[in-house]
Amino acid sequence: MTHIETEPHRSQAPAAGGASGWATILGLGLLGLGLFANAPAVGRTQVSTGTVPLSTPAYGDSDANRDLIAVTGPDQTGGSVLWVIDTKSRQLAVYQASGGSDSQVGLRFIGGRRIDLDLQVLGYNDRSKESYGDLEQAFLKREAAVEEAEPDRPSR
Repeated sequence: MTHIETEPHRSQAPAAGGASGWATILGLGLLGLGLFANAPAVGRTQVSTGTVPLSTPAYGDSDANRDLIAVTGPDQTGGSVLWVIDTKSRQLAVYQASGGSDSQVGLRFIGGRRIDLDLQVLGYNDRSKESYGDLEQAFLKREAAVEEAEPDRPSR
C-alpha cells in the first residue's frame, strides 16, 4: 500500500546539525570529484561491451549517512557530476564540477526534484521482457496454485 501525502510540501529549517551534514556530504563529494579529476588511470581497466570497447573508463565513488547519499562520476563531456539524494525528503540534486584554469573551475547546479512519486512508478521507459503487471499476475497465479496444492499451509 502506498502512502500519499495530502499536505503540500513545506520547506523546513534544517535541524541542528542538518546544515553541517549537507556541508560535509557536499565537501566530501567535491573532494572526491577533485581527486578523480586529477587521478591517474592506474588500476582502472577498460571495460568491453562485447564488440565496441568503452572509450572512457568507468569510475565513481559514493558515500552515505542516515539521511543522504552522495555519488560522483564522470559525465560525457569529461566533467565530474555529483548526485545528492536526501532519503528523508526524497529529493535529488545534481551538480557538475569543472576543473582547469582558474576561470574554468566551478560548481554548477544542474537540476533537482522531489523523487517520491518517481519511486512509486511501476514502469516508465522499461524495456524489460515482462512488465511489472505481467510478473505480478504470474506470481499471484503461482501463489494460488501452491495454496490449492497445499490447503493446510498457512498463507502469507
